[in-house]
Amino acid sequence: MDQTFRGCASSNAPVKACDDALVRVFAGDLEWEIIAGDTFDRESPPTVDARGTGLQAGLRELWRRTLSEGIRDSSSKTFTDFELWCGEQVSLGVQPSDNTAYAKLRSWIYGKPGPFEPGGVADRGELLACEDAPLLESITRAHERLLALEERGVAGWQAASAAGRIRACVDACDDPSALVAMLEAL
Repeated sequence: MDQTFRGCASSNAPVKACDDALVRVFAGDLEWEIIAGDTFDRESPPTVDARGTGLQAGLRELWRRTLSEGIRDSSSKTFTDFELWCGEQVSLGVQPSDNTAYAKLRSWIYGKPGPFEPGGVADRGELLACEDAPLLESITRAHERLLALEERGVAGWQAASAAGRIRACVDACDDPSALVAMLEAL
């Protein structure tokens, strides 16, 4: 029986081809796209919002877009969903919906209300200028480590479980420094 790698586009892909894909994913030369979907207008096709290379850069942009545009300070979801597509090998989605962990992260990373919030900044650019880059980097590195562990079979391979573990850490912490320590221990 031929073993397969669950992260490959084809569930019947042989191990050798998929091992090569896994090496590419974690070696840093993986090409990625951030796809934005309009959940208000379901007829509207998804759009490519950003492109780049390297899994860590893609994860950082996914978290940045989700927290700055995909969720409100009140923890309710906006009408835009973001996903990270890494070639055809890996698809990651962070789908905030009335989740206090995302709202807490948003307030810790940006420190100011968003453009559509009462008393909020003028636009997304002004919000991103407030960004706590070290905290965002800690989240990104933890997400990448969790995905690598899951790929190696340490845990069930599901992108949502990595984001779920990070959300659980956020829920358990009262301040950003405690979160950073907890994420580094993952």
